[in-house]
Amino acid sequence: MYKVIIVEDEEIEREAIKFLINEFFENKLELIAEFDNGLSVVESIFDDIPDIVLLDIHMPGLNGIKTAKILKEKWKDVEILFLTANSQFEYARQAIQIGITDFLVKPYSSDTFEDSINKVIKKIDVSKKEKLKYKLIDNNLEEIHKTLECEFISLIISNNTLDIELIEAYINLLKINSSEYFVLILKESNLENYKDIKFLFNVCAENIVSYNFLGKNIFFLFGVKKLDIEKISKKIKKNYSKCYFGKSDYFDDIKNIKKAYESANSSLNIHIKESLKQYQFPIEFEDQLYKKVIDCNKNDCKEIFHKIFLFMRNQKNTEPNYSFVKYFKQLILLIDRVVIQIIEQKSNLKKFEDINLLLENCKDLSKIEMIVNEYIFYCIDILEDFKGNKDSKIIELAKRYIELHYSENVSLNEVADYIGFSTYYFSKFFKKEVGINFKDFLTNIKINKAKELLKNGNLNISEIAYKLGYNEPNYFSLTFKKKTGLSPKEFIKQ
Repeated sequence: MYKVIIVEDEEIEREAIKFLINEFFENKLELIAEFDNGLSVVESIFDDIPDIVLLDIHMPGLNGIKTAKILKEKWKDVEILFLTANSQFEYARQAIQIGITDFLVKPYSSDTFEDSINKVIKKIDVSKKEKLKYKLIDNNLEEIHKTLECEFISLIISNNTLDIELIEAYINLLKINSSEYFVLILKESNLENYKDIKFLFNVCAENIVSYNFLGKNIFFLFGVKKLDIEKISKKIKKNYSKCYFGKSDYFDDIKNIKKAYESANSSLNIHIKESLKQYQFPIEFEDQLYKKVIDCNKNDCKEIFHKIFLFMRNQKNTEPNYSFVKYFKQLILLIDRVVIQIIEQKSNLKKFEDINLLLENCKDLSKIEMIVNEYIFYCIDILEDFKGNKDSKIIELAKRYIELHYSENVSLNEVADYIGFSTYYFSKFFKKEVGINFKDFLTNIKINKAKELLKNGNLNISEIAYKLGYNEPNYFSLTFKKKTGLSPKEFIKQ
């Protein structure tokens, strides 16, 4: 139901409007208030915001133009339908200046009233759809940006060699303008500190790409002055004393971005080792394991975890006592967090609790290794399913857009923009997921549609060609024959 207010100084007019509303829009419009002057409506307090105000322009006191201006400031999205006489064109001109273009000229027939109201309702519906569309786009862009940050950092930390073209594509998508950067990594389990530190960086960095990963907060800071780096380091040491951190040197070439990350990570590990000299943990192996979990590489995960297991077994405590088991319980907790952060879903608590219980009751060292390995593989299976589903959803979105706009000669660049990818990246991604390139996919849609239209017989070949977005019927015929082995005429006759 669309909520309506009537503002009309003549009672007989108000009664006529109410009659017409009941007659034509009983199930569409709900009258929530009526007034005989403009001042009363602007001073009133409403529980519900109206969708439509039927407003007489020529009223004593506060006239319709001034009333409309106040109402539009109060209710930005309200649609105002002016009730005006033929002679009041100066009022109409003023109304247009404040953005109101809907008029109902007195005296009006019931048909005119119905048409005018339907026009306003249609305008409201279109506006709501547009707002919903932009809201979804904003939400999608935010989610896409988070995903891009995660993928950008994963690409750098998980690969031995970098595809520089792909890195540059991500940089374009993330709208990074500066080529000067440095990397800072902080190891801190408190997520609130991550948010506070990121806010601190926002003051001095032009662009920040960050990801909170296993209590390891990775920041790629672009457009930061060298002097600010030292200030940031001092603030972190002062305000986050329990936080280990490592920073890279200052770089000005994107080709060195992996070197920058490795430099920061090495600095972090040195800091941790110096702080925990009394303890021995396989930190470097742990980092390698987390990367391989993200890559869904089960073989490498098994090999690296075996190194971790041997490292821990060869420590002073060789029995599977509480300390030994506690380490592996913490390890699977961190791996679980890897999965949670990527798929953005809650952990399978039952599975997690079962694994913990198995570890606590286990007295066999080899059995402990098997239990943790199985859980790592379980996490990788979840990640593989998620990545497959996510890519599938993006492809379905792209396909749907192409199917809706194929007749408009939709371009690769246009679809890439719609999805939020660079043209270069989307082209590779589309071919990988669909199995054919964008151009062939678009042509296949057009040819399949052409077959339907040719069988239907309502349009001639030239009309079908233009309908499908071909400027030249001859080119359409050549393309059709190339794809089907038959000319359009031969296809009709078969």
